[in-house]
Amino acid sequence: MFVKVHTTDYLGEAWFGIGEFKKAKQICDHTIKFLNEINSSPSDNSLESGRMIRLLGKIALAQGKLDLAEENLQHSLQIFTAQGNQLEIGRTLSSLMNVATGRGDLELSLTYTQKAQRIFRRLGAKHDLKQLNKLKSGSV
Repeated sequence: MFVKVHTTDYLGEAWFGIGEFKKAKQICDHTIKFLNEINSSPSDNSLESGRMIRLLGKIALAQGKLDLAEENLQHSLQIFTAQGNQLEIGRTLSSLMNVATGRGDLELSLTYTQKAQRIFRRLGAKHDLKQLNKLKSGSV
């Protein structure tokens, strides 16, 4: 089960990365449905469901659907916060930074950026910090 879900996580990100948003969304929807079927209760929130919901937020953001993007990203953030998963919290904050920037809320964008930077520095997540700095500078 873990291999199937973990593979779909990467596959969804790959489709997203090449701009195939419809295919990425299909992967997310399929995986979330699968996770809901195997979880003992609807309140079970796994790492994988948090990642899929975050990807749905990134897809919505790429399509200019800022409200939907924020809704999904906040939901993802709640899941990772409940788990105490700092790396995924930082990654989600990076995406929320883009939503805030898209809305023209530069103060909130800066807040998300600084929180994500602190997390990545504390964890030694150099790749994530580098990606955040690229996003911040607009080069991604």
